[in-house]
Amino acid sequence: MGDFGVIAESHCQAVGAAWARLFAWSDLRDPLGSPQFPEVAIAVDGAFRGQGIGTTLLRELLVAAERLGYSALDLLVERSNLAAIAVYTKLGFRRVGGDTRLWMRVTVSQRSCQQS
Repeated sequence: MGDFGVIAESHCQAVGAAWARLFAWSDLRDPLGSPQFPEVAIAVDGAFRGQGIGTTLLRELLVAAERLGYSALDLLVERSNLAAIAVYTKLGFRRVGGDTRLWMRVTVSQRSCQQS
């Protein structure tokens, strides 16, 4: 197991991507992280934001994580990024800790009710 991700395309052009990466203890970006849970990164082209692409990417990433046998995914988000926090929360991510940057985690096996 290792890195995995998904890409969104529009007219054969990549417009967004979400990926997850496992880090060793010594490489974790935050002390709340764990080498057991891949850390998520996501990007959507500014011209395509607000269209649900990020939500779709994260849902597909969760499906991939489940298929690969991971029990949870982690991410780090700025507290001021309210739009992203709303999407993450809708998909089942919950705050693990943090002050200005929130560490959030979703339990992969419990996300099925978050599909609406």
